[in-house]
Amino acid sequence: MNLTSLTFLEDNISNVTRTNCTLPPRVFFSLNVLPLIMNMLIILAQSFNLIVFHFWRQKEPFVLLHVALAWPSLPFSITASGTQITRILPWREPLSVTLIEFFG
Repeated sequence: MNLTSLTFLEDNISNVTRTNCTLPPRVFFSLNVLPLIMNMLIILAQSFNLIVFHFWRQKEPFVLLHVALAWPSLPFSITASGTQITRILPWREPLSVTLIEFFG
């Protein structure tokens, strides 16, 4: 391999045209908007649970179970909503793939 062949390959790769993959509105809604709405509702509901149970006096064991289930649900919903936000926003492809892999 010489330097000119490497330059030639690099030029061919950089000139590749990529088509934009647009989704029909129904598919876009089911893949992005609906899960984002569900995640936001989960975040609001679990935050409400944690606030109410914080001020609850003489907690019963079942209340502590609800608190123990609410805490892991919050970070999961926050990171899961990151996937939909990453899909919705117009990121460059390498960044978008990296963020979707990170968020899960």
